[in-house]
Amino acid sequence: MTRLYGSLRLRPTRIGFLVRPSDKQSIRKFMRLSTCLWGGIYNPIIPVCRAMPKLWSQGQYGDITGPQLTDGYLRFFEPDVFVEASEGLAGEAGIQNTRPRIGENRVIELTDFIDRRQGRTPTFVFGQSIFDLYRDLYDREYQFVPRHERRIVLFKKSQVGNPFVEAAFGVFPEDEDISFIQEGYETVFDPEELPLRPDSWQKIIQERRRTPFYFTKYDLKGDFGGFQSMRIFIADPSSTLDLIDLWNIRLFRRNVLPVNLRWINETSQFLRESVTQNFGPLPGNPHGVMTGTTVEFGRSISLETANSVMSTIFADVPQGSVHAKRWYDSVWQHDIDNYRSYPQRAEVTASSENLRLDLSDNQKERTVSFRNLSPKFAEKYSSGNARWVNVLKLADYGNRENIGLTIPSDVTGTFQSHRRIGGIFLSSREGFVLPQHFKEHTDTLSLLKGQKVLMAWLKKNGVKAKPSDPGRIADQMLSAVGGFWGVHILAHRKTLELLDKMSKSVRTSADGQEEEYPERTASVSCWTSLIRERQGRHGSSMTPSLKNFIEAGALKLGLSVPCPNCMKDNWYALKDLDELVRCERCLREFAFPQGEIRFNAVPWKYRVSGPFSVPDFALGAYSTILSLRLFSGILGVGETGLTYTTNLDLKVGADELEVDFAFWYRKDHPFRLAEEPALVFGEAKSFAAEAITDLDIERAKKLSRIFPGAFLVFSVLKDDLSVLEKRQLRKLAIWGNTLILNGRPKAPVIVLTGTELFSDWLLGETWKGLGGQHAQLIA
Repeated sequence: MTRLYGSLRLRPTRIGFLVRPSDKQSIRKFMRLSTCLWGGIYNPIIPVCRAMPKLWSQGQYGDITGPQLTDGYLRFFEPDVFVEASEGLAGEAGIQNTRPRIGENRVIELTDFIDRRQGRTPTFVFGQSIFDLYRDLYDREYQFVPRHERRIVLFKKSQVGNPFVEAAFGVFPEDEDISFIQEGYETVFDPEELPLRPDSWQKIIQERRRTPFYFTKYDLKGDFGGFQSMRIFIADPSSTLDLIDLWNIRLFRRNVLPVNLRWINETSQFLRESVTQNFGPLPGNPHGVMTGTTVEFGRSISLETANSVMSTIFADVPQGSVHAKRWYDSVWQHDIDNYRSYPQRAEVTASSENLRLDLSDNQKERTVSFRNLSPKFAEKYSSGNARWVNVLKLADYGNRENIGLTIPSDVTGTFQSHRRIGGIFLSSREGFVLPQHFKEHTDTLSLLKGQKVLMAWLKKNGVKAKPSDPGRIADQMLSAVGGFWGVHILAHRKTLELLDKMSKSVRTSADGQEEEYPERTASVSCWTSLIRERQGRHGSSMTPSLKNFIEAGALKLGLSVPCPNCMKDNWYALKDLDELVRCERCLREFAFPQGEIRFNAVPWKYRVSGPFSVPDFALGAYSTILSLRLFSGILGVGETGLTYTTNLDLKVGADELEVDFAFWYRKDHPFRLAEEPALVFGEAKSFAAEAITDLDIERAKKLSRIFPGAFLVFSVLKDDLSVLEKRQLRKLAIWGNTLILNGRPKAPVIVLTGTELFSDWLLGETWKGLGGQHAQLIA
């Protein structure tokens, strides 16, 4: 039974609000509703627009269009479910209304966000009501007389019509159906009522008063990917665009201090003091690096106004303690531009646990089951959907089963790879996102092989795919050696040459005539000599043994005995030895030469078997699995995700293509959200002098036109390319280096030779040992 390892993480549901950038009324309503949800402050606002707003189209953002902006926000924030301000926004953004469960929708309108069905307490269609948390806090803590002041505040009802307060601190909705939530806040916490004035803002910040937004992130940890200094964000509350930016910046920047431009003069002294107090040595840095404060301005604020604020409000602060930032981080381009550093979306966690899951033995449907994580304060049942989510990350170490665990994010819900019993899951950069409905529930996932996942994805993109015979051979080899960890026994040129020679078994007569015959054997001494040579070469735990080849089914031991009738040598496996044996050529039986065999030189021989007995270097399968091994683990240190398939025959319209391998590749980062996996198509060759042909180049170009941005890999077992091959690949690389719409190369080209494919362990160490240009690549 195969065991998968991974982790399960509980977090609030991330609700994406789809809205026109100018729809202030809907934005304010959504911000108020988020005050009533656990994790509500982490719900992103996604602008949906046909053209970039004028204030957002200026500066460093280039010629990005409105739809590209929306798509970029979706890719960065990866919402679980969606609320649209008006009907049709989800469709305009390319989001499909997939169903988390039967009878549910993943997309609803803002007017339907509150479930007002008769006979039930009004609740929310998505997310976990904060009211359950209030009740739990009361039972555990707030019903008792406090020893210290609790410092909880609420702005007066008669003065809360201010969008800045709604965005900065949280204001409850005025909807009568859910008024009990604000009443619960007031009953449980007995908050101090504050007037809507600049000094109230200062009191909240200076005395660390708790506001309604504080409780939406109660007991949640936000990982922003490293240390971040304080950031003052100055917004004009009359600008809807500034409200969107202020709201979203807290989802990818920590320590954000929201400042109302209209209160800037009244709060100037406090701001100067905050900057001065924040200026000091960076914790844990021995090189004298100082922490400072970034003052960022909403994009509606003119350059003149921003300069005036910096020259007057922050004129007397210590030199180097503050710097101005007059642009917004273009997070919608986070996965496009490789030459700039982008912030990380906060990875929000309530709780987590490590998993060791057994993959079921049913080969037709491989499943894993586990108990989900739930908020302790939540009611067991509710009429709401996607109340919270579990994020599942799995790893198949060694890729023994080739389960499709590394797949592209699917924020729009257009592609479902695996099946979840009783609902859906969403693939994201976090992992598999499983929206939850009930508390203390067991989840079961049906997991598919990587080949089936890739074939389904290709079909979704208009490409019909089916496995080919060379692909089956490569799969059988990988299964025989126990996955990529076992492929190292084949990462040796002479070993492959011997296996290929045995698979052909050519006999040369005295007159030079060659004849193929099915013996497929080599002497034991030949193999032991080869293993000794490899042991001297490796000198490590990666050194193979004859036992490795026998356990993989590549070699079988037997005796070679000549037939006394036709004089043909016959090979007999141990199980076939008997007093009478049959000749493979003349088919006559003869007595085993028990008294004539030379016991001091018994002709023990190994015979090649299974997929390793296929001639022509297993129809290219050796090159394929060595290429996949390279990407699965020896490119460098660290975890690598690889969902792959071996040879596929593809059909796109009238074009029939072939790939020797294809995969999604992702290098995991331990302290950051994962990147989107790269799509790779590969052509695998053996030792032919002119292995790469014009047909291969043309086929690669056709693939890149269908899948722009996909990597093209050419692998050969030989150590070098011919002059013609180099010329062809150079032209292809120049052609593929043209930038496409998203700023990435059209078809990046990677060439692998025997130098890389036969690496003992890490590729960097191999290149370093070669010296010269190879060593310079890793310097």
